[in-house]
Amino acid sequence: MGQLIYVNAQELKKPLSRHGCIFENYKGGSGYLTIRLGGRVSELPMHESRKELGKGLVRRIYKELGLK
Repeated sequence: MGQLIYVNAQELKKPLSRHGCIFENYKGGSGYLTIRLGGRVSELPMHESRKELGKGLVRRIYKELGLK
């Protein structure tokens, strides 16, 4: 994960996709994007895609996916 910087949801998708993550969007607009990597799953809130995500949320997503 390296040095943690503030990113929004759209910006976070780029490094996750480089790690091989698959993103699933559900009809009905739940406001969350499901992220899958192997057998691991996490969720990315997409409520306000331009709003910066907190460091804790980014860490949790990486941890749930088994990424460093």
